[in-house]
Amino acid sequence: MHEPLFQMLEQKGLLLILIDSSETEHLTLDMVKTWVKGSKAEKQIKALEENPMSVISLVGERTDQQILDQTNKIAIFFLAAMGFEVEDRNTKVYELENTRAANAWSYARSVQLLLTQTDVDDCMYLIDEES
Repeated sequence: MHEPLFQMLEQKGLLLILIDSSETEHLTLDMVKTWVKGSKAEKQIKALEENPMSVISLVGERTDQQILDQTNKIAIFFLAAMGFEVEDRNTKVYELENTRAANAWSYARSVQLLLTQTDVDDCMYLIDEES
């Protein structure tokens, strides 16, 4: 198998690395790191891994819980951008009952849909199961 081509896109603080993975069925972060070794993308990924506010997502075979967790992390990012710091990184934004949290959750759901074509509503049954 040859190393796939990749392209980096950065916009408004979001980094997207598009990889032509036509010869692989499922990407892992380790595979991506191998393919981008020595490039700007390698440095970017390392910086993202070191930043607790980063969300790293490989589109593909994510579980519903992973999607929900990633969406929550994105919502926490939006809350921080609105000036509302969440001290506990395990906070479930969808459980907070205020307008900022509701807006942050809505924005995070939109990001998932825009970037990964994932409808978070399909995972919301997990929240009902927690109750």
